[in-house]
Amino acid sequence: MKPTKKQSKSLNIEINDFSFVNYNWLWPFVPTWGDIELNIIVSDAGKSIFNKTYASSGNSYCLTGECAFSTATTEATTKLLNQIILDTELHKVLTASSVAYSAGI
Repeated sequence: MKPTKKQSKSLNIEINDFSFVNYNWLWPFVPTWGDIELNIIVSDAGKSIFNKTYASSGNSYCLTGECAFSTATTEATTKLLNQIILDTELHKVLTASSVAYSAGI
């Protein structure tokens, strides 16, 4: 079925914080830590129908620091994505949006 209305829904992501630092004074032990925070906003015709902030953190205690940032950022990103994937409220909003669009609503 073809939609009868123009799709007006949008998904926006605002990155509030993406910061990681390390402490080299204890080399070869290089602790690294940081945070990620973002907002996911779903709008319909300019009106927000979903707005939620997701946040996570990661750390690493690699010797010599060669894997410090990649380990810390991977941990934080994985935690953040798991929150988003498991958010049933977001899933309902996105599913309703795609169903409404495919039904021409």
